[in-house]
Amino acid sequence: MRTGTFNSHFSVHAIAGTHVITLALDAREEATANLLGFAFFRKKFDKKGKFLEEAWMEGYKPFEAVVPDPQPGVRYPTNLHPIQSFVWADFAVSQDRKYEYHVFPVTGTPAQPNLQKPLVIEVSPEPYKHKLHEIYFNRAVAASQAYVERFHNIRPNAKSLTAEQQKERYDWLSRGLYEAVIAFIEQAKDKRFGLRVAMYELDFPEIPELFKKALDRGADVQIVYEARGHDSQTKQNATSLKAAGFKLNDRKITYARENTDGIPHNKFMVLLKDNKPVMVWTGSTNLSEGGIFGHSNVGHCIKDKTLAASFLQYWNLLKEDPKIGALATQVSAIWPDVTLDTLPQNKMTPIFSPRKGLKMLDFYAEVFGAAENLAAITLPFNLDDRFIKKIDEVSPAVRYIMLNSGKTNEEVAKKYNADPDVIATAGSKMNNNFGQWLNEIHTGFNGSNAQYIHTKFLLKDPLGPEPMVITGSANFSQPSTNKNDENMVIIPCSNKPGQTRVQDIYLGEFFRLFDHLYFRFLSSRDTSTDEEKQKRRFLKPRPQDWVSGYYKAGTDRFKRRKNFSFGFVDEG
Repeated sequence: MRTGTFNSHFSVHAIAGTHVITLALDAREEATANLLGFAFFRKKFDKKGKFLEEAWMEGYKPFEAVVPDPQPGVRYPTNLHPIQSFVWADFAVSQDRKYEYHVFPVTGTPAQPNLQKPLVIEVSPEPYKHKLHEIYFNRAVAASQAYVERFHNIRPNAKSLTAEQQKERYDWLSRGLYEAVIAFIEQAKDKRFGLRVAMYELDFPEIPELFKKALDRGADVQIVYEARGHDSQTKQNATSLKAAGFKLNDRKITYARENTDGIPHNKFMVLLKDNKPVMVWTGSTNLSEGGIFGHSNVGHCIKDKTLAASFLQYWNLLKEDPKIGALATQVSAIWPDVTLDTLPQNKMTPIFSPRKGLKMLDFYAEVFGAAENLAAITLPFNLDDRFIKKIDEVSPAVRYIMLNSGKTNEEVAKKYNADPDVIATAGSKMNNNFGQWLNEIHTGFNGSNAQYIHTKFLLKDPLGPEPMVITGSANFSQPSTNKNDENMVIIPCSNKPGQTRVQDIYLGEFFRLFDHLYFRFLSSRDTSTDEEKQKRRFLKPRPQDWVSGYYKAGTDRFKRRKNFSFGFVDEG
């Protein structure tokens, strides 16, 4: 959902996802001379319009003249300590609620802020349920101030917690993803239904049990699972399946994927009704504790029979446990490579792996480089040379890159942040080394390899005339193209009113995580003097010190303001 409003000097553009509402501000430059920032007042209503609560939104940075020694864990109301950005997002949005935001330009002085006439905008989050696309992101921020404040840095599975306390933490981290997995599986309610599953990690105990219950109800459940032997995941999958009552690799219900040198990396389920595919669950979510409740993941249910039929056809190839070469030949023949020129218009295109050659990796880099306004990509494991080539090219777009932690990724992010058209971050958390922010911890579910992000999606011009979303299990890497079992879906989107659901949800979630990590990444690499660090704990006391970058043509802040802006009536 998108909506906007404006007056003679300011405008606001609301972009709603399922749990994120982004408010993008703009202002005529002459109106920013005395602008200290923006204050946000929010009213919440139930879905019928009954008033529930209201409050000033808060931030972590105060004015130094007012709060000279900010303490850890303290937040400050924006009517006294405004937000100094032209893009602000509400990450505490609930389903089945309506919101009314009053956005006040703030002038005056830090000691005596003056609230100007507000812009008022009403907006509701995108509902989970939808006739075509249902999209579920987990929260993925155990390493956050919110988790510290809410759960006191006690891990979800801590033995010191009661079952109820553990559940509260797991529910918060899931944020609807686990519940959506359950709901998808439970649609197979009797003998009219079937499930075809291809899963790399299938070791969260409740999930195999759900498949067994569906089987016991008479549903036709068949599972392809990782079983290469040398992978520790093989043992975990086998243990969970056997514990749920499945016989391993019986070639009727369970099919071991073991005859490949690649990774059986799929994470999809196809629902059948009366032996016909009706929808597919795909995305990046392994059905494991770390996949659902740990690092970032998305589950994307697409209710398209043609697409589901393609996934079923691919699943039927996988169940035969073919070698890489044979499978790549079949996959490439059935689902040919595409380019921007040959990509089917106005329809979703599935891309399966392994493939003959790397042309689809070329295509993904081509899409990234073709963005005219904004490109955004999540790269959990590597940055391929094809993307590096595109990043090094001059572009009218701002390119955002989200990486995991680790020395190599940190150096990559540092290098490309010197480019005015690129903003990159590696995963990072607070470690009691930056002012008023509390120490943060991980869940402990994901080891050290991919603690922060695990999504694999690419956004091209989500706010432009020809938006595109690419999402699935593949890591935009060579192995995920020509070696592993993988799936991706290319989704050409529309920016017509009422048809922006997919890109709006992905866009909000991307920047929820990107902004969260980017601030922490910069803080972790801060080598400035103590005096300079001290200054960054506070808001800027002079308007020009924070506003000017948003009006300097060619800078990332200028482009971000213009890309997200609702505009003014005389700008067309």
